[in-house]
Amino acid sequence: MEIKGKIKVIEILDKEQYPKAKVVIVTDEEKYPQTIQIEFYEKLIPAVKTFNQGDDVVIAVNIKGREWVNQNLETKYFNTIVGWKITKL
Repeated sequence: MEIKGKIKVIEILDKEQYPKAKVVIVTDEEKYPQTIQIEFYEKLIPAVKTFNQGDDVVIAVNIKGREWVNQNLETKYFNTIVGWKITKL
């Protein structure tokens, strides 16, 4: 799946154990533009650092989901959009 849009925010989190980059894009090809956060991990962080706020990009993504049970035995579900390729338009 691919998402096209303009970069609104780039945040690089250089944590030792789990380095990642967060890119927020705003889609512009839809009637109602969407603001979407996409995460990039390890090997793709250097590629993300070459982009700037305002760049038009297309990002290839996977959607990841997970289940978590809290202390009260309530089940919660979470989704993450993970980028695996980013290209300037």
